[in-house]
Amino acid sequence: MDAELLADWLWKIVCAEDFFVRGTIGKQLARAADSVSANLGKGCAHFWFKESRQFYFYARASCLETKSWIRKLKTRGIYSEHDCDE
Repeated sequence: MDAELLADWLWKIVCAEDFFVRGTIGKQLARAADSVSANLGKGCAHFWFKESRQFYFYARASCLETKSWIRKLKTRGIYSEHDCDE
């Protein structure tokens, strides 16, 4: 699954949850997932290698943050273990 599809899939999950989950985990998760694809796009658009590499580092950090929020959804029982592992 590419970064944009993942962000869209997570958006649908977050929007379906109750107000508290959307306001706490949901906003953070959506921002982190959107940041992955945005920074990958910025990295591809820059001409200089060092600039591109910096955006790839940002994308990797956002990816790790997204994974962390997904683990929280799983451990707190907000979303099914099977879907979070997917």
